[in-house]
Amino acid sequence: RLAGNIVLIASIFFSVGVLDFLHTLSYGGMPNFITPNDAQKHLNFWLAARLLASLGLLLIAIRPWRPLGSPHTRFFIFGFLSMAVVALTLIVILDQPLLPDTFIPGQGLTPFKKNTEYLVILIHLVTAAILWRKMHIPQNFNVVLLFGAVAALAMSEFYFTLYTTMTGSYNLLGHVYKFIAYLFIYRALVVETIEEPYDRLLAAQQRAVEQNAVLRAQSQLLDSLVENIPTMIFLKGAADLRFELFNKAGER
Repeated sequence: RLAGNIVLIASIFFSVGVLDFLHTLSYGGMPNFITPNDAQKHLNFWLAARLLASLGLLLIAIRPWRPLGSPHTRFFIFGFLSMAVVALTLIVILDQPLLPDTFIPGQGLTPFKKNTEYLVILIHLVTAAILWRKMHIPQNFNVVLLFGAVAALAMSEFYFTLYTTMTGSYNLLGHVYKFIAYLFIYRALVVETIEEPYDRLLAAQQRAVEQNAVLRAQSQLLDSLVENIPTMIFLKGAADLRFELFNKAGER
């Protein structure tokens, strides 16, 4: 059965992907996404996605890599996250004043936005510390790549606390580190999960080849012993008593 953490991270990052897509649709310069686009709108989606991703990675770092208690749990997890994304989307689009300001044109990021990014960085650092400790014990997942992903995300969030314009170099560097982190996550979880059954199959085939080689060697040794001992050995068929096998002594 698939590890529950793979189900968790798949559901969480599906929701993160939806939030990132909404963030893109709400960006200034894009056609209005239902309501007029502005910095507040797209940053609300952005912060929600970053916070969810950091909590998701922390969860899979803490939780043992074992299957979920019930096969139906995955539907509950996916459904709950989907409803949360829908609820947040409705608030951002229809009642944005409920949410704190994140960016002031001409001034830059608000304390709320920066503090939220610092919180995300702190969560990533805690996750990195947990993964660092787990590196010293054999794990059922690629802990090194996942540690690299979390470290890159922490660096990404740090750059997202520095920019004052939406097109500045710090903003660009933050996205570059985010892209690198997602490549690590893809390699550590998606690719290795797909490759795992094939690796098990190849290992089983290799063991079968080795066992067959041992059996052939033992059979050849037994045949050689039977063929060369001085005592006559022969084999007759039970149905017609025809001779089917002789050793050398039996031939003589």
